[in-house]
This record gives sequence, C-alpha cells and structure tokens, in this order.
Amino acid sequence: MNGTTSTKETAGEAEVVRASLGWRLTRHARVAAATRCFDVRQVLLAAQAPEESWGQDYYAPGREMRCRGDVAVVVHVADRVIVTVLWNQEERWTNEQAANRVVAA
Repeated sequence: MNGTTSTKETAGEAEVVRASLGWRLTRHARVAAATRCFDVRQVLLAAQAPEESWGQDYYAPGREMRCRGDVAVVVHVADRVIVTVLWNQEERWTNEQAANRVVAA
C-alpha cells in the first residue's frame, strides 16, 4: 500500500476516467490526495468506479464513502464533489465505537 500505480492503463480504466469528468475535488481533497501520494486519476477512479461503497449520512446528508484499492474518498453524490481522500483501511470504526471512545487527558 504505497499509493503508486502502474502507468499502464486498461481500456476499462480509461473509460471510467472519461466517465469521471464532472467530478470535482475540494481544495482539502487535493491536499489530502497529494499528502498521501495519490494522483488525481486514482482519486477519480475511486469516486466513479468504487469496489465498495456505503452511505455517510451520519456526517452529512448525501455523502458516501467509496473505496478502490488503497484509495478511499468521501463524496457528495448529488453535487459530484470529492470532499476528502483517505487511505482505504480494513479496520473501520462503527458509530458505537466512536461514541464510546475515551480520549486520554
């Protein structure tokens, strides 16, 4: 999981990237992607053709988490906006875990 990709792009990936036109990244998302060494192509692929996704209405209505490979993005679906870019990790917090966490003083 180093955030790098091969320069060889499959025909299917090229089609997905073309279909991803219209998605836009917030300034925060661009900085987050660069900090994690993800290029825009990887981010757009995650937004347009995720391997898994689920709703994030808990944080804001209309948001969804979408994951592809090492990349996870939070998107606002209706506006086609990529809000932030994260590492895709197998470990996920549930709302219950977040509510019950204890922060050291």
